[in-house]
Amino acid sequence: MFDLFSVRKNLKNFADELASVRVQIEEVTREIEDVNFAPLPDADVLAMFRTWAERGANEYQAHLKTVINGVRHRPTITDGDVYRHLQNMELLPEPSMNRPLSHDKKLCGLFGPDAVVALLAERMAAMDLPAAGLPRAERAKALEALEAKLSKLKATEANLLATAEKAGLAVS
Repeated sequence: MFDLFSVRKNLKNFADELASVRVQIEEVTREIEDVNFAPLPDADVLAMFRTWAERGANEYQAHLKTVINGVRHRPTITDGDVYRHLQNMELLPEPSMNRPLSHDKKLCGLFGPDAVVALLAERMAAMDLPAAGLPRAERAKALEALEAKLSKLKATEANLLATAEKAGLAVS
């Protein structure tokens, strides 16, 4: 006699295995999205701010040297002339098309990158920011592992579907 209960049990096991693999595929796909799109940790953001602040400070220091030399090499300069010189040399005026040096470079140059980054870190710590993901340095390795896992899961799903097709079952 033909055992329909064992057929039913085998079909249920197959369906459960396929459903489990598909759930895992969805989970790994979401993990990949999380790694790709999760916010950066504060340390990564502050490292980028440090690069920006150091570049701005370096650019401003070169400019500031020109401003200072413009006063130092004019021993008979009057206070009014110093004021005009500082205005013309753009020590701290508003930036414009004729005065391209931006305030951020001025701040970085006058206060130094350490002070600017420390202030930004303090401001960030006071903000209610979303949870951060992995550091930038770890993301590529994590993605590589997740992509490999996803590839294996998709191969398992394809094998299950091929087995079902060979058995004459229509599975979607």
